[in-house]
Amino acid sequence: MRLLNCETFKLENFPGTEKPPYAILSHTWGKDEDEVTLQGVQGLEAVEVTNRPGFAKITNFCREAIVQDLRYVWVDTCCIDKTSSSELSEAINSMFRWYQEAEVCYVYLADVPSDEDPHFEDSAFRRSRWFTRGWTLQELLAPSSVIFYSKDWIEIGTVPTLQELLTQITGIERQNLLDEDAAGSLPEMPCVAQIMSWASKRWSTRLEDVAYSLMGLFGVHMPIIYGEGNNAFRRLQLAIMEDSNDQTIFMWKASGLLDPDREWASTVSGLLASSPSQFKDSAHFRIRRTHKFTPKPFACTNMGLQVTLPLAYVSKNPENETMLAQEFSKFTASEHLVIAFFDCATSRNQDTPAILLQQGSEGQYSRVCSHKILQVKGDAKLRLATEMKTIYIEDLDFVRRSGIKKKNRFICLPLIIFKNVFTEMYRIRLKSGSPLGQFSEWIRAADVGGESLMLQPKDWQLRDTGGVLSYEYLEHSRFAVAVGYHNCRIWCDIVVEKSLSEDEMAEMYKPGGAREHVKKLYLDRTSTLVSGTLSVSVTVKRGSFAGYTGNVVDIRFMFKSRI
Repeated sequence: MRLLNCETFKLENFPGTEKPPYAILSHTWGKDEDEVTLQGVQGLEAVEVTNRPGFAKITNFCREAIVQDLRYVWVDTCCIDKTSSSELSEAINSMFRWYQEAEVCYVYLADVPSDEDPHFEDSAFRRSRWFTRGWTLQELLAPSSVIFYSKDWIEIGTVPTLQELLTQITGIERQNLLDEDAAGSLPEMPCVAQIMSWASKRWSTRLEDVAYSLMGLFGVHMPIIYGEGNNAFRRLQLAIMEDSNDQTIFMWKASGLLDPDREWASTVSGLLASSPSQFKDSAHFRIRRTHKFTPKPFACTNMGLQVTLPLAYVSKNPENETMLAQEFSKFTASEHLVIAFFDCATSRNQDTPAILLQQGSEGQYSRVCSHKILQVKGDAKLRLATEMKTIYIEDLDFVRRSGIKKKNRFICLPLIIFKNVFTEMYRIRLKSGSPLGQFSEWIRAADVGGESLMLQPKDWQLRDTGGVLSYEYLEHSRFAVAVGYHNCRIWCDIVVEKSLSEDEMAEMYKPGGAREHVKKLYLDRTSTLVSGTLSVSVTVKRGSFAGYTGNVVDIRFMFKSRI
């Protein structure tokens, strides 16, 4: 650990556990050029360095530390060599412990004046940028003593004196701020969902820091890989699960609900959250003191996340269907829907939280309707949950980020959206849209640059369903774009058949048809030469249109010469 000597203003190294008492600074960074780095401290003879706002911040910090008889201080701007990736990684993994071991933490609020009551409803203290940053959460909770200072280094108060105000701002309850309950005893450890909820409204300049800033709070360590993006938060959750069986880690909800009329089956995901923001409504979840069932370990496999949970198959109990019909509009029962129960509780009541799963191909499941967590009353779970089962839940976010393109692995979404399917350009004319399998009527919707179609299947489980769009080119060439679902996976194809009608083309994809095998390739893109002058390509991607989320089919026509 590298500390700054307040008297000599020199940096000194203290390897291992042998280090003197020190104060530590918590603050928000200004512009990079305003802060003083390690290299800047080592070259203080330069006037340019001493004129930076960050230099005044450090000297005032040292002055306050000396007043409290502390000779050494630690500041993240100048005590870490950020040009060294190995040192930066070590520092990030050690940060929480450094804040814990400090004699005192000074919180410098550069945007808060000293002549204002922080308790005012719209005070600068309440609006301070410090409360919105990811790293400052652990800097509030790790130290044993925290003192807040205004922008002119006037003391505002401490955590005990400001506790009620801090709870209002951060959502962190008294016992977690003071590390004791109302009776003065040690409080229960906060669960994963609680900690995530505290971080849900905070942000970091670098996307990876959203995860890295939480490692210490969960007591985990990870390699630091800047450039990995959201995968850092996925790794954080996996690291937490290696050390804990706390099932509140799954108590998150997807944000941005679509059209309420399409609430049922609107969001499909894996079991892991994509960011702490999805835990913003999860502060009330708690670890259950007495287990309703014996917890089993989690495991990350190439089939997805392996979990053992009590499951209730919706179609096997009318009470399940009734409950879901009350929760969701447009509810459709299916033998592939499963209610999964979790061994955790809420601070509000004794309800048992549960989520809805969809059974897909190859024994894998996905979470559906992930914008909701079901609350099963009392011990009804014991009546509804018919079996304890080990299942695999596919990590859809990881699949989407992994660059898999040859065979589409997206679990199905309830809509297929065709973009720009109507065109008279170059004498290409859409003949019709023939339903295949379980598709209902085409739902028409306008689109910029052309007209589009949206398909709503009757059976949203989509085991084997699809449709064709039949085109005619130059009045003698006929081809069709076929898209559908097979075993809950999207597929697409292009077929060129001059003599077949659209209905006959659709028959080719039914069981026993000439192109039934194409469905099992699960291609999400394909192209073919229709004639000597025209080639057609089809790409299917997950996306949104007019407030709906589904698989968007993009059809492109390419010509060798203008007709």
